[in-house]
Amino acid sequence: MLNHFIAMRVKNIILAPEKEWAVINEEPTSLWLLVKNYAVFLAGAYFLVSIFSAAVISYIFFRLLNFDFPSSEVFHWSYVVYSGGITFFLQLVLVVTMSYLVAMISPSFGGSNDPSMSGKLIIYSATAFWISGIVSLLLTLIPIVGWILVIPVRLLGLAYSSYLIYKGAGALLGVPDEKLSSAVVVILLVYAFTGLVFLGISNGLSSFFFGLNDAGGLVSA
Repeated sequence: MLNHFIAMRVKNIILAPEKEWAVINEEPTSLWLLVKNYAVFLAGAYFLVSIFSAAVISYIFFRLLNFDFPSSEVFHWSYVVYSGGITFFLQLVLVVTMSYLVAMISPSFGGSNDPSMSGKLIIYSATAFWISGIVSLLLTLIPIVGWILVIPVRLLGLAYSSYLIYKGAGALLGVPDEKLSSAVVVILLVYAFTGLVFLGISNGLSSFFFGLNDAGGLVSA
């Protein structure tokens, strides 16, 4: 039942966002339920696909082709699971953080300060970015053509998630039409800054992991 709900929500929010936002607006929920019943699954799918793609690439390059790059520890299982787990956790923390930040920003533009409504906006609009991330990971398995398409697909997902925020902010937050564009611009700027902060945290944790690796701590050759 839950799997069907997630599949239909992904399909509808991508293909018919205006209609789906109207449906979402009427659904009773909480920020916790949005994370537990939706965000966890899409972020988890990204995590699993990242492990799968890394395993395939590792097998092709280091087993079939007998390549021996100095950076081959990138494909060590412990690193892949660690890195993917950190990304999974930070993605969830990011959408929760943004939900509260949007709830704080919205009243300045005449909108609601309800975290559950801002949570709907942030988490469901992130669908396009999560799906594009999964697709881009699978594209890394296709030599040349797939590699060329990775960045455009990620940018498309980012752009469409931004569009979904624009289409949903009025209905979910109650921002008046005359203030909608300004509100969305501020939300996207805050989102970009917060995302960069979380990216820095992720890179810092990865550097810490490699520091332990250099010291012979976590990853064995």
